[in-house]
Amino acid sequence: MNNSAEFYITNNQDLELVLNLIQQAKSVAIDTEFTREKTYYPILSLIQIAVKDKDQKKSFIVDCLADIDLQPLFEIISDKKITKILHSSLQDLQIFHYKSKMHPVSISDTQIMANFCGLGFNVGYSALVENFFQKEIDKSQQRSDWQKRPLAEKQIEYALSDVFYLEEIQEKLLKILEEKGRKEWYLEEVKNFTTNTIIQLDENLFKNFVFKRKTKAQIAKIKKLILWRESWAKKLDLPRQHFIRDNVIEKIVIFNDLDLNFDKFMIDEIKEILNQNHSPEEFNDNSEEKSFFMTEQQKEIYKKAKIMTAKIAFKENFKEQFLITSSALKSLICGHKKVDQLLCSWRYQLFGENLKQLISK
Repeated sequence: MNNSAEFYITNNQDLELVLNLIQQAKSVAIDTEFTREKTYYPILSLIQIAVKDKDQKKSFIVDCLADIDLQPLFEIISDKKITKILHSSLQDLQIFHYKSKMHPVSISDTQIMANFCGLGFNVGYSALVENFFQKEIDKSQQRSDWQKRPLAEKQIEYALSDVFYLEEIQEKLLKILEEKGRKEWYLEEVKNFTTNTIIQLDENLFKNFVFKRKTKAQIAKIKKLILWRESWAKKLDLPRQHFIRDNVIEKIVIFNDLDLNFDKFMIDEIKEILNQNHSPEEFNDNSEEKSFFMTEQQKEIYKKAKIMTAKIAFKENFKEQFLITSSALKSLICGHKKVDQLLCSWRYQLFGENLKQLISK
């Protein structure tokens, strides 16, 4: 790899040179280092970049804590002419979207590619490096303090290693996809994934809560408080669980427990939520969808569906949870969602019709 000291970007002039290289190469490998332990929004510390200059690969670290205008770099995320290569890109894309307010396009995710190549479910970057190049990445710096300056040499080496092999991994995985005839499947999957990374659905905020044995009124008030918490966590830039924990939200509704270390304004807002008549129909998903109360017949269908999908996953060399999750399968069997709505075209092609017939019985 390059002498890291020569490629540590801390000013706009050097960043512009890197951006010019990216524009010429039309592709770039990207990774980030960030902290999110005490804040709602991530504190971005580094952006690592690997890009080809003609036939020579160059690696860079952009110091996001330096006095530097990062907006031109963030905007690359929405440039459809430039392929952005990442691994397990969910949080990276969310950060870029948050910083730029632009939608990510032309994303290539090597973890999703590896899922289609039968290399394991959501396999890690270091495992792919070892698999393809017989190189071992030292992960001892993974959870080091990325906000401390100056960075240690080992931190810089680790950060650069996280993007150094990405483009070569992508090339190898793409070849496997083409051999297996799954390239179109992958392209559909990564497009859907990229879109979903920036859509904050209310139902994602509700998924950790258990609504079984609660009344419809209680469920509606819990959901309203969850959305209230989300709004305040953003305003205060606090992790939602630091602001108010899940179990406290349930205690507020079930026991009317308002023994909270909040100011009067917040307490009054909570009281207003508790005193209003909320209907579960206000929300996109209602309480029963998350509870999956299955009849004996539905349980039998679920068992048969699990056997069927396990056989298909084995045949296609997929992990079963990549094909369809247990919760998604229960949602279909309980009638909360339709097969045509839930399964994208390649999944439907594999087992959609068989699943519909099984559920209809």
